[in-house]
Formats: sequence, C-alpha cells, structure tokens
Amino acid sequence: PSISRMFDCDTVVLETGGIETLLGGSIRDIKILDDTLIILSGGYDTKKSLQLFDINGQFIRKIDRSGRGHGEYIDLGKIDIDPVKRHIIVFDPGSGILRYTMSGKFVSKIRYEYNALDFALLPDGGFVLFTPFSKAPHGGLWTIDSQGNFKRTLISYDDYATNSIAGNGWLTHINDSVIGFSGPKDFIYHIADDSVYTAYHITSDIIDPNEEQQENKMPPYFKQCYFESDNLMMFELLKTEQPYNYVRTFYEKANGQTEYFFWSTHPTIPKDNQVPQFLSNYKDFFFKELSPISIVNNDELKAKYPDITEESNPLILLFRSK
Repeated sequence: PSISRMFDCDTVVLETGGIETLLGGSIRDIKILDDTLIILSGGYDTKKSLQLFDINGQFIRKIDRSGRGHGEYIDLGKIDIDPVKRHIIVFDPGSGILRYTMSGKFVSKIRYEYNALDFALLPDGGFVLFTPFSKAPHGGLWTIDSQGNFKRTLISYDDYATNSIAGNGWLTHINDSVIGFSGPKDFIYHIADDSVYTAYHITSDIIDPNEEQQENKMPPYFKQCYFESDNLMMFELLKTEQPYNYVRTFYEKANGQTEYFFWSTHPTIPKDNQVPQFLSNYKDFFFKELSPISIVNNDELKAKYPDITEESNPLILLFRSK
C-alpha cells in the first residue's frame, strides 16, 4: 500500500530567529492550533522547552514558566490544547495542570490528588488521566472535573490489567469531543461525555510475510504506538518472539480497509511506501521528527536539505490524513 494515498505530507524547517538553538535534542510532543505549532522539546540531558512556531517554521515565542512560584510548572510532562478558549495546557506530574494563553500568560492551575502519567482535556473542561500503577487509589483510567476533584474511574487497573500497555500513545484527541485510549491487550477505547466504551477489538490473525505457508499466523504480540484521527487509526504490533518484527497497521474508517506494513522484514521499501514512525498526533495531523543527524548521515536527505548540519534544529513532517 501507498502512504501517499492516505496522507498529505509537508516538511517544516524550524527557524529560531537568531536567538538560540531551539530544540537541542529531541521533540517530545507536538500540537497544532490553526497555523501555530506548539512544540515540547528536550529530554533527559537537556532542559525541556515549550516553543511556538508558525506553519512555515518561523519562531514565534518561547513559553518559559519553570519554577515553583505562582503560575509556574516544575516539569513539562505533556501538553494539550483547548481549541475553544485557545489555551495551551501543561501537564506537570509533580505540580498539577496549568493553563496558559498562546502569548504565554498564566491563566489557572488545578491540582489533583494522585499521580498520573498521561492526560487529555475533556469537552466539559475536566480531564481524563492515566495511572499505570496498581497501588494508586485511582490506578487505571480516571477523570477529574475542571477544579481537580476526582469524578470516577473509567477503567480500573485491577479489572483491566493496564500494565500490559506498552509504548507511547496512550491518550489521543480524535476530535474535540472524543478521546482515544490504547487499552490493554486487544482493545482500543473511546472516551466521550465522561464515559468509556470499546471502539475496536483487534484480533491477531495477521499473516507473517516471512512464512512460506500463509496459513501460519503471527505469534503473540504487544500493541503500541497508537494514534487516531477522524479518518484513520494507526498502531504497531510488536512480535514477542524472535525475529522481533514490527507491523504498522492503518485502518481507514470510511471504507473499513486495513493496510499492514511489515516494515522491519522488508529492508528495501519503495520511497512512497516508507512507513513513518509517528511522534504524536492531534486531530487529523500526524507528526514525525526528522533529526539533523539522520539527515547528515543519509546522502539522499543531505542532498535534499543541503543547509542542515548536526547543530541544526530537527525537521517536522506533518502528515495530514486525507
């Protein structure tokens, strides 16, 4: 199958406006609001940073409210967007959930009682949170109101063994009213109106292209790296037995068609069929980071981007589902 049949793709070259080297390492999360990219960068070795760019890669501003004072965050865990109020929402696992305007002005902060590793904004202003710990009182998937008060447990850790979830991509905004959750084992859930329901039950009858007998099916697997838009659902299957092949799976909702990319078993794939490993998604946009080192070390990419050096910013690839 052809990736270009499912996506329109654009490349964004990030510019700093001459003030500083911007993303110093890795990009952790990307959201988009109108024509503005909100990028969370940094990692274990570098300070995390929240910066805004226009859709052409021009630097707009940096939001730096790190600290322990009023309106400040201790850690930039994840980010979300409130498209109605046009707020950037910062998830600080050690402090709470903070709102900022697009200009970086502090708006509000709520605290919640227990630890969580992922979050997403609900349409009513509350949040859904994910805690993959069995000892936490609210382990599993749970919700709070707009003031941080616990509301209810959607999926308990004990009932659904959410420790079986691997990889990134737990919670994702499908649209303004529905959130997707990569649940344990074979399930993907949708969250709407403070309730959760099973959206997809994924069966494991996927053929391994290395097998001469096509009747042989894949061994047990982990489901990971889940992303979903109104048009498209994507996730990876990782085989748990050698060889550790990956299968990237795309499900087109409109026609019910499923495409399988056995990318690790095919070292040579036509350019148009190369399967992106997405970093994040927001609504119909799927994001991929292309590091400057990978460009410099690849003759074809180096010829395409001759001005890129190892000190350059990463490139952002925007895949929009058709």
